[in-house]
Amino acid sequence: MAGWGSLSKLTRPRSFGKLVKPVAEGVGGVIGKTDGHKLMGNRVIMPSPAYNNQVIRTQNAAKISATSRSNQVFVGNRHPGLSPGVEDFTGLDVPKEALDWFEGGGRSEFLNNTFLNIGTKKKPNYITFQDLINQYEAKPTTALKNKIDGYKSGVATPWAKDADDSIVYQRGGPSALTEELKQTNPELYSAQLDKSLEFHHKSMKAVEYEIFKKMDELIESGDATVIDLINLHNLGKQFGIEAGSRKGAGLWMHRGPHNWMHKGRTKPLGIEPLTTPEASGSLGRKGSISKMKAPPKGWKETFSEAEWQKIRKSGATTSYDLEEIANWKKNLGIDGSIKRFKKLKAKGKTYTPDGKSEMERLFEEIRAINNPADLTQFRKEFLEGSSVPMTKEADIIEAAAQKQSPMFLHDTQKWGQRGMGPDLDEMRLKEIEFQREDYDYKMDRARSGKGPWPEGEPPADPEFEELLPYQLK
Repeated sequence: MAGWGSLSKLTRPRSFGKLVKPVAEGVGGVIGKTDGHKLMGNRVIMPSPAYNNQVIRTQNAAKISATSRSNQVFVGNRHPGLSPGVEDFTGLDVPKEALDWFEGGGRSEFLNNTFLNIGTKKKPNYITFQDLINQYEAKPTTALKNKIDGYKSGVATPWAKDADDSIVYQRGGPSALTEELKQTNPELYSAQLDKSLEFHHKSMKAVEYEIFKKMDELIESGDATVIDLINLHNLGKQFGIEAGSRKGAGLWMHRGPHNWMHKGRTKPLGIEPLTTPEASGSLGRKGSISKMKAPPKGWKETFSEAEWQKIRKSGATTSYDLEEIANWKKNLGIDGSIKRFKKLKAKGKTYTPDGKSEMERLFEEIRAINNPADLTQFRKEFLEGSSVPMTKEADIIEAAAQKQSPMFLHDTQKWGQRGMGPDLDEMRLKEIEFQREDYDYKMDRARSGKGPWPEGEPPADPEFEELLPYQLK
């Protein structure tokens, strides 16, 4: 399975582009910084000639891509405000509600009044988002952290589709099964942990924030249009994924299984980018490889004593260097592998860890994008590679959780400490088996004319799933 992470010790981390200095944000976001209360102006923005030259190569590819071709209504109906090279997910139908949300100040008012007003409703006193971050860094509190999270989710929030399409993130969730403990086991009950379900963003709010903030910046600089922004949101419809804080952007989940899904499945499987900095490649002991008379712990099964003596003279300095040599030893032999390594090292092509997390590299890649066509393509690939498989996991895991006892779900809030990873995995697999059997049953009834055809596809056969680390032992 391709992903942002890696289960293999010998796999190189993904490169996420070059870091560029982000544009500073004013009140309400990065657009309309001269006004501070209006997120976006309504001036006509024309792409520069240099920009047109840059994206002309991708224009035809965007128009004939598999995703665009599946939207036949858009063929020959490309909106004139959509920038060259941007894959079309909008056509000519641009809702007035979308323009009101972005150009009319709807999103700005929501962000300012909900997260940046330190005054009152009658006498507002707005701060900037950077002020909010500075407050948190000076004195971290849960309240400030929630405001930062809410603001980031809000930046990526689209317009309301109808009167019932409200903001739900951070506004209280449905009751959890564990709320029953308030009556049955009051000594265990915690309102903070057991009362309500948690809002799981179908697409990671931190990543979607960076993507939509970048589109705001491109609009402000004249390199994108509001139609590009609306189109970026419409892209998610192709995958059933919405960004932001409305009800369509998330799934309500029980706390324990939700936490396990992220830490016990999507991160280890590489579906979700890691937030922990990459290791330096240190071998965990003093002294250089050249001074180590024997292979260090963890490498004695990889290299013989004789091979190690050659490695000591190879110029290898980190565990990544040892992995490079080990990777090629089988095909080239120890001498050939060391010779190849020396050539790479002389050319400066050996891997040097940067100490950054996968998430940091992902952010840098987004911030380095300089046109809406590439940004749209980036989000499309992220949705396909991360958001869609994570949403499938969330749907299955929460469906399984809904069938568990309140006590079991309460215990899973400390699944790591209690060693309940295998129990939660078994819970998930049972749900997959149930859904597959139910799908087959409905198929049989439909074939015999006794019922409708089942919707969608059955869950993938778990026999072909990638194993978790503990399952490989």
